[in-house]
Amino acid sequence: MIPGVERACSLLRSWADYYRWRGLPLDSPVAILLHYPLTLYYSLQLMASKIAVNDLLSKGTLRVHYLGPKQELDQIEIFAELSALFGIDHIHIDFVGPDVPSFRNLTELQLTSFAKCSDGDCKCKSAPNNGVRNFLVNIKMWKGLYHDVYEELAEGFPPDIIFAPNAGLAAFSSWIPTLKLIKGLQSPTVFTDFCEEASTLACKCIQEVLECQLIVPMQINPFRQPMTPSCKVMELPTYSNCFVFGIN
Repeated sequence: MIPGVERACSLLRSWADYYRWRGLPLDSPVAILLHYPLTLYYSLQLMASKIAVNDLLSKGTLRVHYLGPKQELDQIEIFAELSALFGIDHIHIDFVGPDVPSFRNLTELQLTSFAKCSDGDCKCKSAPNNGVRNFLVNIKMWKGLYHDVYEELAEGFPPDIIFAPNAGLAAFSSWIPTLKLIKGLQSPTVFTDFCEEASTLACKCIQEVLECQLIVPMQINPFRQPMTPSCKVMELPTYSNCFVFGIN
């Protein structure tokens, strides 16, 4: 298949599917990095009943509010892969969190091409003037907590999806006003966490603070990072973006 031409919008359900679609050998280490964009991709699939994915594809735009980025801030280029996955002309991602460095606050970065697949004859390697469309992923940085900067960043345009990877909802009280804002927005929102215990506590926190039920029940994320963190603090199965759950 040709990334960005035959888009993967409803095709991929596992790393094996992704590697096959991209023409990658199974020993490729790309999953170690790409679990962030692939989990975001999967989150939109999980919210398909709440997000008119086909409408997004037809209008050619996707707007994401991405909460609490950390390691991602040093790996921005990996999000160009979203263009290959969705085949959408314009994807705008607002990175919002206290870990955004002050010198990067309000800065923007444009990603105009994704990595090419391993098939030497694939059309994804063709030049744009040979009929392959150009895509754009625009990323803007916001330093601060979501509930503090939302009015400025939204500019009257609500996100198509809110995504909060490895959120730790039960561990940080600063999430409470953000959760209340999200409930008021009624935007589809997906969270992930490192392990089952943290995810269970997060789901309990959502139910107690917001008095609402999950739209996406807690479940294992097939696009979790395949390696356990070296700095984990509990002797439990722990992976970045291991469990996924969502509200609306």
